[in-house]
Order: sequence, then C-alpha cells, then structure tokens
Amino acid sequence: ARRFRPGLDYIRRECAGEPCLDAVICLCGGKGWRELGCADGYVEATANRDTSLMAGNRLPPPLLRLTPARNTLRLVLRDARTARFVEPLARAAPSSRWDVAASIEVEPPSEASEEEEEEEERDGESLA
Repeated sequence: ARRFRPGLDYIRRECAGEPCLDAVICLCGGKGWRELGCADGYVEATANRDTSLMAGNRLPPPLLRLTPARNTLRLVLRDARTARFVEPLARAAPSSRWDVAASIEVEPPSEASEEEEEEEERDGESLA
C-alpha cells in the first residue's frame, strides 16, 4: 500500500529493465483530480536522459498518463524501454492518494515461439 501526501510525495522515473505488468488499485480520486497531479505516467526510457529532470520542460510528453480514479484497477504491460513515474500531488488536493501497487516481471516471447505461431497460422490457412 502506498500513500502520496499533497505537496510531498512522488516517485521518480524508474525503469525495470525487463518487461513488466504493473497492477495498481487506486482507492481515491474523482472529479477535479485531473488538474491536481499524482497521475501515473509512462515515458520512453533512454540511458542518456537524467531522471532528475523529470519535472523539467525538456522531457517529451508521456506515452501514457493515468489520473487517479476511485476504485479502479489499472493493468499496464510495459516493455524494457518504458519507465514509469508518479507525479507529485498538488498541495491543493483535498486528500492523499492511496493505492496498492505491484510490478510483476514477465518473460518476453522468445523468437522460437514467434516462429512457431507463424507456422501454425500458415498451416491453418492451408487447411482452410
């Protein structure tokens, strides 16, 4: 379980280096939270980008930005080149953001399994 207090807490951009399934159950949010921050963001991760510049204007817009929404389960499958972060929550927020979050490493499909799937598709087309 995590708590993000108004004006205090956030998570810097982090990259797992492996494909991950991020699961987040958000327990707060609602109308008006879109402008208050504390959104989950996903950006392209590059080795030469300094994570301390997360709040700067030089970063491109996120690939995905999910604002807090009450009683929602979010599942995001991200590859090794995608980093995630949580924006700071504005001091004007009516309450803290509470959630339960987990990142589960998943195995990328092997090249052999992709070739097998292509062969099965070709076999299925030839039978039709």
